[in-house]
Amino acid sequence: MLRAFLLVVALLFVSAGPVRATGEEDIPAGERIETIAFNLTAIIGLDSIDVFTRPIQRGDLARAVLRARSKGAAAPGSLADHYLKELERELRDEIGSLSRKEPEASARASLTVVADRDARLRPTVTAAGAVRAHPRLTWHQRVEVDRDGLDDSDFPGIEWKHGISGHFTHAYFAIDLDVVEVWLGRRNPAWGVGLDGTSLILQGHSPSFDQVGVAGSIGPFDFTAFTAPLDAIPLPDEPATPDESGAVPVADRWLSAHRIAFTIKERLRVGLTETILYGGRGRGLDWGYANPLLFSYAVQWNGGRNDNPFWSLDFYLHMNEWLDAFGEFLLDDFQYEEQLEPNQIGFLAGVRIKNLPPAVPCILDLEYTRRNNLVYVHEDPWNRYTYGNAALGSPLGPDGDRARARITARPAYWLELVAEIDHVRKGERTILEPQGEPGTYGGSFLVGEVREVTGGKVRVEWIPHAERRLFGEYVRVEDDWTIRGGATIRVQRSGNAVFGRDGRP
Repeated sequence: MLRAFLLVVALLFVSAGPVRATGEEDIPAGERIETIAFNLTAIIGLDSIDVFTRPIQRGDLARAVLRARSKGAAAPGSLADHYLKELERELRDEIGSLSRKEPEASARASLTVVADRDARLRPTVTAAGAVRAHPRLTWHQRVEVDRDGLDDSDFPGIEWKHGISGHFTHAYFAIDLDVVEVWLGRRNPAWGVGLDGTSLILQGHSPSFDQVGVAGSIGPFDFTAFTAPLDAIPLPDEPATPDESGAVPVADRWLSAHRIAFTIKERLRVGLTETILYGGRGRGLDWGYANPLLFSYAVQWNGGRNDNPFWSLDFYLHMNEWLDAFGEFLLDDFQYEEQLEPNQIGFLAGVRIKNLPPAVPCILDLEYTRRNNLVYVHEDPWNRYTYGNAALGSPLGPDGDRARARITARPAYWLELVAEIDHVRKGERTILEPQGEPGTYGGSFLVGEVREVTGGKVRVEWIPHAERRLFGEYVRVEDDWTIRGGATIRVQRSGNAVFGRDGRP
């Protein structure tokens, strides 16, 4: 079975063929080059790209790399220099294609194999591509095939054959209208400043979902908005059996979100976000919520509805060449009249210490996150802030906090060392639990029996090439410390097989 799986991998690599980069491909949440972009923002400031309104596109990151090099922002041998070199090699096709708008295509494939201490292998294949069929129209596709995807509680697919499963993480069209870009299809947005994309309002590690969205800029302001149907759920207190028409009664669910961000004097980046999750039996699209120019809270209030709106304010501040500060405040529900229930708020705060004098280039991250009791929770199950089995907000859910510290060092281009420790406290409240009646909430924070867990990791990564990496780590997974290692191999080639041109510019 493993041989057959690896044969599929080989066919994917062969079929990747010569292509030319369009630059419009999304960088998936958690991918290495997204982490590099986040670190470079702290070290040298990537002023031409907003890494806090994701997904980032490969072409935008390529432009930021060129601008950083032209400004001489990284000293030779520094951490920023190592990162820029890695991005230059990873994004070489995008850098060579930035000036073109004619029809072209890009594609890439990768194989990641992770082995645990029991020598159990877990291979994962990803294949992604984009086609610019017209100067204003692009098509995007990305698929993941995983031998053990079903082991992850938030995996959205089902088994295909012999334990192999897969799903499409991206599948959408984008139309460039100069002032704005409009898209239709499946993407994975992540808005906020938390480390590793774990923001409070919209994290990027939940499954991607189908949506229609718009983004653009007006003066110093960047705006983004989308509306999306989420997964329907069985109606409570009704039998999960087909009715006379053969349909199972379900509650439809929808998510609408909009965000505006701006920069002040190239030092302070501020983002304001509003989302609302709503649904019910037969509940269709609400055009008031889908309108990005309206406040969803006001639409809900005027309509007398009991939906689930959220507000978020986040910032990232370059204080000086050694220190950055960042934070996010989440408002789920605030009791500004009678104190009938705890204030449903959360906050995140952290600092990044960089450009330190030690001989080994490194960056130190410190972060604290807290979510009060009842955050993300709602009395109507279709309004809970989830998609599938995953939280749309913080993956830690309500009623808990986490403190963590991480140091990333890169003594040479080909070697990276990461050490991280975190401590989590979690109360009994869960996101899937009904809110309950007043008097049953049990306080504003850490309700009932509190569980405390100290975790972390030590990771060594060898990077002989931008498209080949090996790693080993000692990490806590759930309730156990374990040793595991793995490798990633990627394929991307220049030229153009789709439109009949070849050669690099």
